[in-house]
Amino acid sequence: MDSDMGDYDAASVAEALPYIPHVTSIGLHRNRIGDAGAITLSKTIHELTRLDEVYFTSNDMGSSGATALCEALCRLGSELKGLGFDGMPIGDSGTVSLCRSLPSLSGLTLLELGGTDMGDVGASAMADVLPHLPMLTRLNLSSNHIGDEGAFSLSEALPALPKLEMLWLQDNLIGSDGQKVLASTMSDLPCLQSSSLGIGFQGWEDWEYGVSPELVLAVRTARLEGERDFKCEKLKLDTSTDIEALSEALVHLRHIERLWIGADPIGDAGVTSLAEHLPSLTKLTS
Repeated sequence: MDSDMGDYDAASVAEALPYIPHVTSIGLHRNRIGDAGAITLSKTIHELTRLDEVYFTSNDMGSSGATALCEALCRLGSELKGLGFDGMPIGDSGTVSLCRSLPSLSGLTLLELGGTDMGDVGASAMADVLPHLPMLTRLNLSSNHIGDEGAFSLSEALPALPKLEMLWLQDNLIGSDGQKVLASTMSDLPCLQSSSLGIGFQGWEDWEYGVSPELVLAVRTARLEGERDFKCEKLKLDTSTDIEALSEALVHLRHIERLWIGADPIGDAGVTSLAEHLPSLTKLTS
């Protein structure tokens, strides 16, 4: 349901849930439900004992809201088959909290956690819980910040998913070593479809469209090889699209320590755009 629903509306839904006990699926996609609304929903959602699918894709809730919902859904046990929190910034802390509840949902066949700001810590927590989810057929961890460490942890846990058919890991920060280990593990999974070997380009979806090939190559290389220096002198950042694209890229280049912009005339707007994203570079020294 895409209806611009906020916390107040979520409270109204929460009040109504006990009166519709036969509902089997809830989808509150692309709304504005925050932690307060999620916590309110968590107080009654467990009363839907026939529920087998719950999706909260692209809402405003963070760690506390997602955790409250997952803890409530645990009361459904193995009955729940599909769970989606993709597109919500729960981060590593939220992922870790979520994973504490997931073992109770042993019947899950679909788990969506793409675009949740998950890093290596969250991926390692996910790896620990995967053996408790043997029925999984689809797992989405794409568009996060998972690096080699997280990839290694996941590769050790994937053999515990004999029914896994589709796995999405593209658009992360996995380097060549992590990709090789994952590819080797995934090739041994009996049900995994060859077309779904979703390591893919470790960039982010649709970012490269309209961007100069030189900038795309530079960003791909920096992400894949974990380069600490990112130099823009030869990239010819002469369009607003390229400047904005570089600004967006900084969020996904958190490992760089030195950034050179060069003499490109990016102007005040370009400087402002870059400045908004610089706080993401926590390791930057110059």
